[in-house]
Amino acid sequence: MLKKLKIGLICLIIGEIISWIVSFVTLPSFIHGFLLGLSVGLKLISIIFIFIIIINYPKESKQ
Repeated sequence: MLKKLKIGLICLIIGEIISWIVSFVTLPSFIHGFLLGLSVGLKLISIIFIFIIIINYPKESKQ
């Protein structure tokens, strides 16, 4: 469980770093849009992944 939680948190941090880079660096519009979409996607997937881990935690601890 802890390994899965670490993976989710790392994805969230990477998404935040990409978002931060996009906001401070001037890039061509295609690359800007691609990186912005990548950061939002990583954040969304990692938040859903973390919620699934938290919901399944009581089930894993009983076994």
